[in-house]
Amino acid sequence: MINVLKDNEKNMREHLNTNLFFNKMAYGKAIAFDPKKYAASFSKKKRQLFLEKLFNIFRDDLDRSILIERRTKMDINQIPSRKIQMAIDVPEVIELIEMKVLDQQCDFIGSVTASFKVGLQKARHDLLKRVNDIEYKELLHVLQYHIDRINSEFTILLLDDFQNKIEEDFIIVIDKFIKEIFFKPSPFLKAIIYRNKKEIVSFNHYAVHYQLPIKYSEQNIEDGNYVLVDLDESIIVNPTSDDLYVFKEYNALVENQCFIENPYKETNFKINAMISNYMDVDKIQRHPLFQTALLYQTDIVVASKGKSLTYNEWVERFHYILKNFKGEEVFVRFISFNEWVNTQELIGINQFDILRDYPEYVEPFANAIADVSEQYPEKKISILIPNLEFEFDYDLWKYHIECMVEGRDQTNQVRVSYEYDTKQAMYEMEALKYLDDFVINLNSLMASYVEHTVFSRDEVEINTINESNIYRDLQYTRYIMKLRSFKQRCIISGHCAQERSILHRLIIAGYREFMVPASSTNHIYDVIDYYFSRRGQYVGVYYEDIARTEFYRNLKKKAEDPAKFKKRYRLYKKHLEEQKKLEEENKKDDKEKNEDPEDSENNNE
Repeated sequence: MINVLKDNEKNMREHLNTNLFFNKMAYGKAIAFDPKKYAASFSKKKRQLFLEKLFNIFRDDLDRSILIERRTKMDINQIPSRKIQMAIDVPEVIELIEMKVLDQQCDFIGSVTASFKVGLQKARHDLLKRVNDIEYKELLHVLQYHIDRINSEFTILLLDDFQNKIEEDFIIVIDKFIKEIFFKPSPFLKAIIYRNKKEIVSFNHYAVHYQLPIKYSEQNIEDGNYVLVDLDESIIVNPTSDDLYVFKEYNALVENQCFIENPYKETNFKINAMISNYMDVDKIQRHPLFQTALLYQTDIVVASKGKSLTYNEWVERFHYILKNFKGEEVFVRFISFNEWVNTQELIGINQFDILRDYPEYVEPFANAIADVSEQYPEKKISILIPNLEFEFDYDLWKYHIECMVEGRDQTNQVRVSYEYDTKQAMYEMEALKYLDDFVINLNSLMASYVEHTVFSRDEVEINTINESNIYRDLQYTRYIMKLRSFKQRCIISGHCAQERSILHRLIIAGYREFMVPASSTNHIYDVIDYYFSRRGQYVGVYYEDIARTEFYRNLKKKAEDPAKFKKRYRLYKKHLEEQKKLEEENKKDDKEKNEDPEDSENNNE
């Protein structure tokens, strides 16, 4: 086996790398994409077709918002989205938009924005006569919110049309961050080149989740040029045969690992795959290592759309995963957002507020899983709920999801699992011992234990992680499970688990099941091989360290002046030698006592 960690073993990392570990090279045809320019190139007939789609998107978005806002206001006519609907969804405004768009006076979104605002201003004098200045400003704010939403969905339509025309490997070149690329990326998309350096953190988040090389560059790259992207080096335009030979060797190394047999069938190690792009199921099928369980993370796809997915969109994704994944178990993780990956309406909203105030995020999600699972009775499906801290949190979510999916023939297929991703949640492990399994999210847990941790940046020092209590608590969790004979499956998930030092520590602590990106195959093999080669050399070292620490602490307490106490490092060794001598003497005494009665009986005879 080729050891891809040779460089890491020689030069140990000082910082935790939360960027891409693998898939760092890509080759394809460079194609620039700008939503405004692409829409401007449409013929009049195509512009009319897309304009109808845009109107449908806007109407659906207004209807959705009216349903949400109606929960807090009894009178439907007082709802801001309803007022906008009355003012804008009228023939006069639609004709104004068509005139501007079809006559190519300005771009789609510019035409829509200007026309909507003109329509709202006109309606203020006709339909909305009682609206004062404050209410009008609120309506403008709500209107801009809807425009941003339909702009996001319209960009998805443009990207879908743009990518469907390409039938070869390509690298997309964009000026600024377009999150809609990740809603349904083309299977031919191999990398992304962007121009705005300030957006590196946002891009890194999406790159890590989609395992896609994304690189900043100011090079002049023309459409049609073939480009070789190397995250560790640079971008090569029109690469030579030598450059392509290096890329083919790198690519062959990754691909060949997809066809070797699993060397750990006879052990209790289980390596499972985690994906964010549902079409990546095809990639992991070629690998014998990832044939047991799968984790599908839904954060990115929801964030890329900017709002909740519809029932049909969820069904499409779940059906594709369950149909093509050969394993028996699938974990589907519910959304969990942060500063960079989120939707506009859920910024600062916790899991319970989503459950109470935003059921449109939960109900289509749960119903789609339940309906699709009935078509695949042989699959074991679990809904994984993140950001929970107490047993009550889990019980509440489980109750609501079971109510949503009840009435089906095989509702027992869909289970609700618990994810540990905060320090507080680790203390609730014993309260949830009745669960069949749980998942520890190492990415979120790392941020909970280590201050100023920013995912997708090389900012966290390995020593800082080592000095935190995360390893001790993880080790204690495993120890309690073993001591009290818990039969739960404990699975470690997260991109941080790819780091060699972290993964090795988790294996030593007793964890045997992991969920990692499929591209980290070689890395996992090497770390497990390293563990087997050194197995047995450090048995009991952890408990010896604890005993040594307690010994010196007791000496310090008994000292006349604890402040001046100095640790004598050989003192503990002498203490162990004395204990060993005492044990040997005690054994001899016990042996003599056991032999004496027999000797006395023989003498009497």
